Amino acid sequence: MKKIKYLIAKIAGKFALHGTKLGKGMGKSFPGYLFLKIASFNGLKKLAKTPKYGSIIITGTNGKTTTTKILIRLMKNEYKIAANYESNTVNAITTGLLNDNVDFGIFEYGIRDITHGIPDKIQELVDPIGVIYTNISREHTQVRGIKNKFEDYLNAKSLLTKNMKKGIIISNGDNPYTTYISKNKEKEAEKEGYNLKVNYFSSTLNLEATDKKCPVCSKNLQYHKYENDTLDCQNKNYNCDCGFFKPTPQVKLTEIEINADRWKFKVIGNPYNYFLKDKFRFNFTSDFPPIGLHNLNNGLTAITAYASFTSKPEKFEANVKKIFSEIGEDILPSGRFEIFEVKNLEDKSQKNIKHVGLGQGDNGEALNVNVKFMKLIMKNNNLHFIYTSPDDFEEDIFDDHLKAIEEAKPLKVSVLPGRTSLNMGEKAYNIIKKMYDSEFHPIVDQNERINKIHEIILSSDMDYVIASGCGEEQKMWEAIKEKVRKKFMIESKDK
Repeated sequence: MKKIKYLIAKIAGKFALHGTKLGKGMGKSFPGYLFLKIASFNGLKKLAKTPKYGSIIITGTNGKTTTTKILIRLMKNEYKIAANYESNTVNAITTGLLNDNVDFGIFEYGIRDITHGIPDKIQELVDPIGVIYTNISREHTQVRGIKNKFEDYLNAKSLLTKNMKKGIIISNGDNPYTTYISKNKEKEAEKEGYNLKVNYFSSTLNLEATDKKCPVCSKNLQYHKYENDTLDCQNKNYNCDCGFFKPTPQVKLTEIEINADRWKFKVIGNPYNYFLKDKFRFNFTSDFPPIGLHNLNNGLTAITAYASFTSKPEKFEANVKKIFSEIGEDILPSGRFEIFEVKNLEDKSQKNIKHVGLGQGDNGEALNVNVKFMKLIMKNNNLHFIYTSPDDFEEDIFDDHLKAIEEAKPLKVSVLPGRTSLNMGEKAYNIIKKMYDSEFHPIVDQNERINKIHEIILSSDMDYVIASGCGEEQKMWEAIKEKVRKKFMIESKDK
């Protein structure tokens, strides 16, 4: 009976998979939903054995989708891939696994808490041979209006690898929280003698905030800068008195040269490889389209994962260069931060140029990166910051945002509620106005907010304007950018 149910579920799922290829939306999850409705989780456990080598799951607070897209392109050089992204559910993973004759499954999976997610169940059923942690920050500690402890959020992320006893974890060594999870697994694997490895990646981009708490003892981490760009000497090292410290990376992005058309970077590595059962070295320079500091880091994440699972290390460098030469804006999600060099069409002299940075910054890390990129092109400090605040019970996000605003050193700040809470917007404004020349616009309707931000951008007489923070990330920021594009003659430069 179980075999018959499984066969019926697979036929139904495949039929739905064929049909939904013609459409969008539910196409990423409906075939999987139908399969699970018939065959249940026991069927998924069997279906998960379809890929020849196994599956890789990507999780984290940010960067999941872009990392997944880049990794798929890299892995397709060698393997037949089943994949699903931009849909963070067990149904979407199941949909991807309905494809036959594949070598690897590659799936994005979002985890907010253990009430609305099943990370430990996903690990048990899919039994991945690779798990990627992009980063972990405090953005998603509120779920459906309920505030969760960050420790609970961190624990939910850790459940995806808690019972993992084989394969490779690819972990962001610059992020103390992904490091914490991965170090614990390393210690456990060594103690119990099972074959699980961790490949840490690190970069010279310095995207992580330097005021994080130690995940072991909750004290402030101590940060130290080093200039030697090698694997055994960190560009930015963190440690704590309790003994917690940044790991030595197996893959590192070092030299970076930012140009208008392409960004050059150097990557060095000595990661453990799943097929070699050993490490292999590489050291090469490649380039990347100018589509963002965070996206360059996402590229590094994908490179590390590809290095972990390539079966042809002798062709690794050439394959990375080939794929990165072909990458364009199509890998990026909507709402991303962009910088526009604009000239007002109503200004006949065409002399009044301003640079406008627009896009989501819904957690401290994201806003911090937006500020860092804006400062790369600023020749003076004549900056107007348009800040959209978080929601109720997201004071920790505002605390992180405030540090990014301080880093920007704006001459003026305009504050608007970024989500639905007028109260949180007022709280943010009352703090910011003590520090900067500020104004508050109490608008919670999204369309009115879009129009007001556009109006502020147009009316600002400063050389640089940055508009970022919380909101309906894709819809809101894309709508503002579209209004700016219509008003100005634009040369666009992505972050």
